Amino acid sequence: MIWFVCKQCGKRHSRPDEAGGSLVFCECGQANRVPWESTAPLPPEPEAADSEKDHDEERDRPPVVRPRRRPVAPPRDPSRCLNHEDAPAQGTCAACGEAFCASCVVELQGETLCGPCKNYRLGQLQRSPQLSPLALVALLLGLISAPVGFCLTIIPLGMPQAPSAGTLGCGLIGLILPAVALVLGLLALRDIEADPRVGGRALALTGTMAGALGVLWCLTVVLLMAGKLILE
Repeated sequence: MIWFVCKQCGKRHSRPDEAGGSLVFCECGQANRVPWESTAPLPPEPEAADSEKDHDEERDRPPVVRPRRRPVAPPRDPSRCLNHEDAPAQGTCAACGEAFCASCVVELQGETLCGPCKNYRLGQLQRSPQLSPLALVALLLGLISAPVGFCLTIIPLGMPQAPSAGTLGCGLIGLILPAVALVLGLLALRDIEADPRVGGRALALTGTMAGALGVLWCLTVVLLMAGKLILE
């Protein structure tokens, strides 16, 4: 049996002879290397009765749970690479903000990224794009605004009597739906251009074109009715 003491708290420990050279941790958190020979005096052998009594007391005593102390990591030098402490930092990852050497960063879409951030960015790019809700709403409003705007504008325009403020108001109401479809379609196209994970370009273009045609039609009719009102 090899006996030795902890370098930090001085507590005596014992290990079998074959454990010489191994690393053990004391309850204080200090790591100690087991010597090949005892470096602490052997404890006195207790009497048999006292030994049995102490054994019974130790067995009846509830176990004491001591919190394990985690070793404190030394502070990291920000001028050194996060993966290679002996290499100077030559670039900063645009995603995580950590400093790395030249062999640990890559250029992706004009940004400097580390390996994990590059893999995450590529995984996001390879995912199927999600349909933009604005593109879908723009398409629906563009298709709905065509018959609604036509009815609200062509019927008052074809009346034999002179157009009134009410017929002009119908034309302005018919202008609302295509104008909203045009705005939503343009917003959807902006989001699709800014984020490659957003899809629905065809729907956004269709809704934008339908809204633009509806706006042009309604504006033309409204201007014609307004001209008639002014002339009369």
